[in-house]
Amino acid sequence: MYALCTQIKSSDGKVCQSPALRGTDLCYFHYRWRKQKPSAVRAVPPNRKTVSPKKDRALPFVFDDLDTPESIQTALSLVATAIAQDKLDHNRASAILYAIQMANANLSKLHYALPAEEQQPEEEQQEAWELYLKQIEPEAVGDPFSLTP
Repeated sequence: MYALCTQIKSSDGKVCQSPALRGTDLCYFHYRWRKQKPSAVRAVPPNRKTVSPKKDRALPFVFDDLDTPESIQTALSLVATAIAQDKLDHNRASAILYAIQMANANLSKLHYALPAEEQQPEEEQQEAWELYLKQIEPEAVGDPFSLTP
């Protein structure tokens, strides 16, 4: 038996489940990704003078880019879990939740359209659709309900 990667994918909110590297809970891709993107959310700022072992741990997640509804939902779920487990202080949780709220509001303004040269004008799309429908008209293929071919 082997360990599986526990990273939550931002694309669909599901756990990766690729084989994990020895001694870690991450696959090769996510291990390298976390090393390149060390923006792990910390429970409290590292310069705080008081030390609380319960709160001063780095949380076991890194926010992906908040550019899909799934990644926003995943981030919201992770923050809610951290709050419920008392691993995130109130001020930091408020700031993170506000950032998630802004990302959600901006999501509808993002445009992932094809480049102009790849887009088909609406008239051409309509013509292509009509041509397709003419090719599959019932007269051309016969009556599907008749008993004779």
